[in-house]
Amino acid sequence: VKFKYDYNMLFADAFASQVHSVTLYAFDAEGTLVFQQTDRGEMLAQPDYSMMLPLEAGDYQLVAWAGVQDGDGFTVPRLTEGISTLDDLTCRINRYPATLHGEPIDSVGYLQPLWHGSVETPVLTRAADRTEYITVPLVKNTNTLRIILQQIAAGPVDASLFEFTVTDENGLMAYDNSLVPNDGTLTY
Repeated sequence: VKFKYDYNMLFADAFASQVHSVTLYAFDAEGTLVFQQTDRGEMLAQPDYSMMLPLEAGDYQLVAWAGVQDGDGFTVPRLTEGISTLDDLTCRINRYPATLHGEPIDSVGYLQPLWHGSVETPVLTRAADRTEYITVPLVKNTNTLRIILQQIAAGPVDASLFEFTVTDENGLMAYDNSLVPNDGTLTY
């Protein structure tokens, strides 16, 4: 399996330069987990990087979460091969309790990069005379917002007089990268 991240403003594959960990899950035709593997570090930056799948011939759904292993920003449940299903695979943005204007909120600290990818494979043939490559395209789920506060009138700007937040109900993603409802409102 190869991975690519070309859905970006660079208009180029930035997988090797931006992704530092990737976990791949393979589910069989019934939706049961049959394989999972995490790779991280320098190996991902190699131009010939690919992940080998030790699977029998058949139909599979491949799901990847990239960036989850780079810190403590996300929680993905531990899955068990042969038991866990597609519906068990989620990714949750970690949050911590805080107070904003005297009200309790679920706050997100630094939001580390997170990518998701999924592909349903054609039938894997496992031909002995050739290597078969499957590419999983990744989309980036997180971004950094930069707010520039500019003073039009003369004099310095006191940054402590301003507070910017973004709120949304986007903290829990299913295996297909859709949002799971009723996870609560996050404040970024």
